[in-house]
Amino acid sequence: MKRVTNKQILMAAIRPSPQLWTREISEEDVTELADSVEREGFLNPVTVRPMGKAGRHFELIAGMRRYMAHKQLKLKRIDARVMNVDDQEARAISLVENLQQKHLTPHEQAEAEREFYRLVRPDHEEPEEPEVVEAPKKRETKAKSKSTRELLGKRGPKKTSKAKAIEDVAKRIGKSPQKVARDIKIMDNLCAVAAKAFKEEKITLLQAEKLADMSVNDQCRQVPLMIKETREETRRRLKQEEEERSSGPTVVAQSMLVDILELCEKLRPKVEELKHFLDGKDIDYKVLWKMPLKTGSKTAQLLSELIDFVAKE
Repeated sequence: MKRVTNKQILMAAIRPSPQLWTREISEEDVTELADSVEREGFLNPVTVRPMGKAGRHFELIAGMRRYMAHKQLKLKRIDARVMNVDDQEARAISLVENLQQKHLTPHEQAEAEREFYRLVRPDHEEPEEPEVVEAPKKRETKAKSKSTRELLGKRGPKKTSKAKAIEDVAKRIGKSPQKVARDIKIMDNLCAVAAKAFKEEKITLLQAEKLADMSVNDQCRQVPLMIKETREETRRRLKQEEEERSSGPTVVAQSMLVDILELCEKLRPKVEELKHFLDGKDIDYKVLWKMPLKTGSKTAQLLSELIDFVAKE
């Protein structure tokens, strides 16, 4: 069991730890908290760990915004929870505290969850950024729908190490394993363009989830469209595109057949005129293509008119 003590510590004795994970904090965030502290005081202590044998210096492992607000107010001491923990546990504490906050963006939430997952399962390899190619192969829909299930290890009776790590993360932060698996999948699969849009909140979590199932080329094509849409508009458009892809060949074939029938109807008078002329000359039109045609002959003229008509149509 970890030893935990609560005490007031000199601000000058604290420095942020390399293990500290925090979202991007703006000056406005710090000022807002500083104003709150002046009115009501600190409600929660920061978390630190002692450094050095004398224990007079400390590393901040959770509570960066509170620490910065305290500095802005030029206060000399701060309430702190002191814990004797190693680097891995310090990182875990920092992540857990941040993940329990409500003001994280969806990107920050997903990023922290993936970071925690990597901490719990260090053999997790970050996928390389896929190369954009001219004509990408379409990924099968079935393969897409299984990706989260596979990450959770539900394909067989035994849970994989990935599934166990995800469940551990979910339990520590109070989220469902399905949500954690989805967020890890999003962060692993988004290309640089999509990840940037997600981080800047130009696309929603639902849109990011849809993109995570696509190839890099499709993601790059979809991001500019999604930025202009609501998540509901994206959902409807992608559903329509999927329906068009599934029924596309049939629709195209029907359209082509109609065009061909209309053209045949227009060609009928020209063809009948040519056939009538050939019948008068006792020539079988079926072997017409084998016969040498004299320039300026009636047959050549009719064929030329027929070809010109088709070309115009």
